Amino acid sequence: MADPPRELHHELSPVTGGSNPRPSPFMSDGGTREPVRVLVFSASLRTESLNSRLAQLAAATVEANGGDVDLASMAEFDAPSYDGDVQSSDGFPAGAEEFRRRLELADAFVVASPEYNASIPGPLKNVIDWVSRFRPQPFNERHGLLVSASPSMVGGNRGLWALRVPFEHLGARLYPDMFSLAQAHKA
Repeated sequence: MADPPRELHHELSPVTGGSNPRPSPFMSDGGTREPVRVLVFSASLRTESLNSRLAQLAAATVEANGGDVDLASMAEFDAPSYDGDVQSSDGFPAGAEEFRRRLELADAFVVASPEYNASIPGPLKNVIDWVSRFRPQPFNERHGLLVSASPSMVGGNRGLWALRVPFEHLGARLYPDMFSLAQAHKA
């Protein structure tokens, strides 16, 4: 006998404010499932950046598919360049502490990252370097998806390839495909 179709219910989405059809939290065998908790953020400090808009769209998509979203901005995680002397004398900066805390509450993360000179934005690299010093390592075995939006013809894809390196080195389980929206200013 085939599984019965999953029922949908509607509620207000905290991200979009509109109706949010979501798969039922009940499984076909009568059990329930925990929603996947996803930290979604833009690695751009500009509020109106194309990547901030893409992060909002990713968050709405996660919610529409039954996930719980923690939508954040890079400003919440801003940290200076890593300095071991500063760590020894002053500890971790507030942005790194916050990023670690939110990562540990999430099952997965989505980063919408701009491409700066075919690489990673400095603020994102800084906070990754700081958070890499925490034990246990919060990136280890955390699932991730990398996305980008850019007015260029490559959509920020070169930056995503550079961003894979530190995340994978720290044990993150990145989805093999990455999404890059070229000519995003026209979308």
